[in-house]
Amino acid sequence: MTIGMIFLLKAGTVEVLFIYALLFGFGYGSMSTMMPYLLADRFGRHILGAVYGMLTFFVSVGGSIGPVMTGWVYDWSGTYTAAWLLNIAVLAIVTLLILALKTADGGSTVSGGGR
Repeated sequence: MTIGMIFLLKAGTVEVLFIYALLFGFGYGSMSTMMPYLLADRFGRHILGAVYGMLTFFVSVGGSIGPVMTGWVYDWSGTYTAAWLLNIAVLAIVTLLILALKTADGGSTVSGGGR
């Protein structure tokens, strides 16, 4: 999704918008199938329901605040560029945080210590 947002920021042609849609759509669409597995792998199946519920809550909050914040950034700067850069930064940080999470058995997927 992060790479797709970079393409959107640099889009000057319809072809680049298609690349953005492909990359962002693949990332966004894969979240619904991969997120329960990722959560169970990182936190364990015994608390999957609670963790998934918290994730859904915070995604809803972010989904509510995001458009309002983007409108505020546009009103403040006169362009969407700053909002897209903020989105890219947040997506990159979240990606790094997810990669840094240890698995439920104590291993780390970044260092290859996972399954």
